[in-house]
Amino acid sequence: MTRKLFWIGLSYLFGIFLATIGWGQNNYTFSVMAIGLGVLCFFALKQYREYVVTMTLSFLIGIGVNSIYTHNVYDKLIEYDGKSVTINGYVYDYSYIGSDTCFLTIKGEIDGVSANVAFYVDNDDYDYYDKISVTGKVYKISDSINYTSESYSRPKNIFLQGKTANKVVLDNKNVNPFLCAVKHYRNYLVQKLDDIVGGEEGAFLTAMLCGDKSEMSQPLKTTMYRSVIGHLFAVSGTHLVIVTALFSAVLLRFVKWKKLNFILVMCEVWGFAVFAGLSVSVVRSAIMLTFLQGSFFFGRKSDPANTLGLCVLILTAFSPYTAKDPSFLMSVIAVFAVNVVAPKVISSSKDIKITGKTSRLVVSVIVILLFTLPLNLFFFDGVSVISPISNLIIVPFATAALQTAFVVVISGGLNILAVPFLTVSKYLVKIVLYLAKLFSKIPYSYITTSSRVLSVIMLLTCLIPIFYVLYKKNLKKGTILTAVIFFLWVCTYNLAGLFDNATKIAVLSGTYGTDYVVYKGSTCFVVESGCKGKNDKGLERFICDKGISKINFVIITNETYYTMSKINDDLSVKPDKFFLKTDDADTDNSYFIGVGDTLDFNDVSIEIKENSVDVKDDKSIIILEDKQFTLSDKTFDLSDETYPLLINTDKNTTKRLNYNFN
Repeated sequence: MTRKLFWIGLSYLFGIFLATIGWGQNNYTFSVMAIGLGVLCFFALKQYREYVVTMTLSFLIGIGVNSIYTHNVYDKLIEYDGKSVTINGYVYDYSYIGSDTCFLTIKGEIDGVSANVAFYVDNDDYDYYDKISVTGKVYKISDSINYTSESYSRPKNIFLQGKTANKVVLDNKNVNPFLCAVKHYRNYLVQKLDDIVGGEEGAFLTAMLCGDKSEMSQPLKTTMYRSVIGHLFAVSGTHLVIVTALFSAVLLRFVKWKKLNFILVMCEVWGFAVFAGLSVSVVRSAIMLTFLQGSFFFGRKSDPANTLGLCVLILTAFSPYTAKDPSFLMSVIAVFAVNVVAPKVISSSKDIKITGKTSRLVVSVIVILLFTLPLNLFFFDGVSVISPISNLIIVPFATAALQTAFVVVISGGLNILAVPFLTVSKYLVKIVLYLAKLFSKIPYSYITTSSRVLSVIMLLTCLIPIFYVLYKKNLKKGTILTAVIFFLWVCTYNLAGLFDNATKIAVLSGTYGTDYVVYKGSTCFVVESGCKGKNDKGLERFICDKGISKINFVIITNETYYTMSKINDDLSVKPDKFFLKTDDADTDNSYFIGVGDTLDFNDVSIEIKENSVDVKDDKSIIILEDKQFTLSDKTFDLSDETYPLLINTDKNTTKRLNYNFN
């Protein structure tokens, strides 16, 4: 059996990944199915029996590891939901939020079980990695309309969220002075980035260097994702692979000694990892790259596939929920594409002779994009059909900006270097942002996968070019097929829109009020009923998820100018008009609308009432209010409703959606 570790790691990863579907509820079913399939393959594929037995056992071990972790860690921590606990550990992160209050993240143990919990505490002399004990109530992290918090946090092994701490015992004994110093140095350089670069460029550069996206506006993030360069700040592992590939390609032109080349590359890899705060995705990718490129020190030729399998086993053995983390999977796929697939394509391509470092780098980028495409479809809201072009054009500018900024990182932030180098980075990022915004505005360049049928079609068809690149070694045909498939996706997407001609209303209810999104195809209007902008993040997510490219108008019921300002700041699609129920509209696109006034949207009539907005078409009347709506004379109370709802006006029906709006 060749490449045993690769097949073991692949089967094990598949096992722990499937176990995250339903978070363990389907483990027994998957195990029985795996045993049944294994028995069938054992008798049908006699020449591959060793593979069948090994892979089946590895798969079952993956399922078992997930079950054990769930029982011994997750279930025990969730039992503390709503209870007061004491966590003993160290300060992993802290931030001052005003009013003499800090937000403190503690890594440690609760009754012997490893935990990661954040609390609000009184401001004090806290420092990174200080030993600490915190007592307070904790709650299970859950999803909401605005944030899919549990879906994001659980793969990172974060299950509980604290509120205000009741007691804090701080021991100024620092458990890791080195990492503490690194974090202080990182904060110092982030401040320097803000001082010299600032604005959107500074926020983007900070996100690339540190993985800190807090200063990036939601519209900017949406633009990055829609031009499919979000991996530059969202998936640090993939980004590290691309940056390392570029750095290595340039370095090989000047440094021929293999060991020195390896040392210099590792300095950048681990320097970046440490500066990024040793985030989980970066550490995983750094370990993989170190293993893959460092085997010659032991007198052995590296087998990238085997090494990758070993890395998967090591990195998920004690945190199996990691298998549901998009950044981890993107890192694994990117490393596999660059170190296993790309070299084979380059060396055995039947249709194109690939020579030179630049052409090899271009092939590597194309292969990464092809192989991460299924994950983009599975985990995210859609896919850009111009991603191969946008990445090939934008990534070089982004990586050049990062490499230039990294000179400042390793130089200690000296002003004599920081000012010129960060100025260069700033203008490189300006080009990146300009191109990203340009690509994101191209009609039909971004296809959303809100239709389940379309999602399945896209997921299956995107495997065709991968087959030609991986098995047929035919890069040209794989590239042509990708273009053809993207064209077919656009056609299918538009045809699906023609057949789905119903007017629908999404109900996004929160504590303060409700946002109603009345949409047909890619056009909508919004009734902002009492929310005061509190649901804007959920509204932005919904608009992106459904591929809505035009908001005809927004009707605002109260706190008119504050809400209008919030919507303009928070939404990537800016409304054409605002209709305000107060007689003080004085901006170019805001207008007063009074009781009894009407508006039109496609075939829908909207009438303003004293306490409601009535939406009428030829089949139904829906009365929209702050905390309730009425459909077919039946009133739906939204006071305790946290899930989004969907009203189909053609069928006069309503149904509950999950927090991903499916």
